[in-house]
Amino acid sequence: MLRARAGILASRASTTRLLLFKHAQATAASCSCLPVPRCPLASDNCHRPTWPSQGRLPPPGGIADPAEAPRYGGQVDELTVAFAGVVAAGVVGVTAPVVNWLVARENRSHERRLAHDARLFERRAAAYTDLLAACQRLMQYVERTEPIWGPGPEPPEPPSDEEQRELDARVGAFVSRQVDEQLNAFRTTIVDFHDHVIAYREARDTSHTTAEHGTKMHAARDEARRKMRLLEATVRDELTRIPS
Repeated sequence: MLRARAGILASRASTTRLLLFKHAQATAASCSCLPVPRCPLASDNCHRPTWPSQGRLPPPGGIADPAEAPRYGGQVDELTVAFAGVVAAGVVGVTAPVVNWLVARENRSHERRLAHDARLFERRAAAYTDLLAACQRLMQYVERTEPIWGPGPEPPEPPSDEEQRELDARVGAFVSRQVDEQLNAFRTTIVDFHDHVIAYREARDTSHTTAEHGTKMHAARDEARRKMRLLEATVRDELTRIPS
């Protein structure tokens, strides 16, 4: 974008210089004693304007009287170049501060974006750490409840309502959609496991067969482990990925 604006300003400077040349050309054409100045921007194949008809054709060099060449040959060209140089210097003097201001503004905007991204990453990383800690607490409940090999340590106490509300708020504010989907899938497996535990204990307490309920309970435990691994992998991938 900055290069495009600088190109527009340079094009305007060239246009101003060409207009000055055309003005000097018209002035010279109105006087039979002055040569028509050659355009400094034109090539050798540029069309040469004709002189006012005075009964003779101008020579190839564009001067009506070659004897007048030493007197008038370089005056108009030097004047045109001088005026064009002054105008070009003025344009550069005006555009240079503008270009510098645009570059500085773009740098400040870039720095603000970097600072914002850094703050967002820090808060998201802290939210992910707390989220995984809460999920690990749930997995301890799954692993220590009706274990296959036991008895083992008692399951941890569930989080308080205040702790759960704070965690849910941070999750809703900072986690990505993919992590949120993985988290919901993991929580679903925890609920399924808890339901199978209740059914297993009811069957055991009423002297009914527990084989079917025990199989479903252990399958739900394995599914919770799998969902936990997927959640950890997704969080780890987001925190280590270099943004594009």
